[in-house]
Amino acid sequence: MKLVKYRNPMRKFDLRSDFDRFFDLSPPSFSRFGSIFDWGTQSEQPALDLYVDESNYYIQAEIPGYDRKEIEVQLERDRLVLKGSRKSTKAGVESEATFHRSVTLSENVKANAIGARYKNGILTVTVPKTEAEKARRIDIKN
Repeated sequence: MKLVKYRNPMRKFDLRSDFDRFFDLSPPSFSRFGSIFDWGTQSEQPALDLYVDESNYYIQAEIPGYDRKEIEVQLERDRLVLKGSRKSTKAGVESEATFHRSVTLSENVKANAIGARYKNGILTVTVPKTEAEKARRIDIKN
């Protein structure tokens, strides 16, 4: 199994411009900070790891503190959507934490065979490949 990483080949990595863009606080840029300015709810974007082997894709999300019943995994056309919501009370103050992540899938997956498992704060979704997507050996002839 190998970790799949995505890097945009058209984008040059320039730490200075990334740093300057982060502190560009003109009004349209406030939306990138999301829940920092929304005091009512806490919105999370859990870390995702994407793995692939010969027969499956694997999506692992770190979402500690949630109960299995508070997490939803949905397939919407070609997108796998992970979301959840939980309410907690601390010192008499109620708060709500939510998360929402989505991953675009290949067209060549077995949608009816997708499985999910949640253990120790890690959600693992297994997406089987179809025969067309699996690697196969091609013989070379003279």
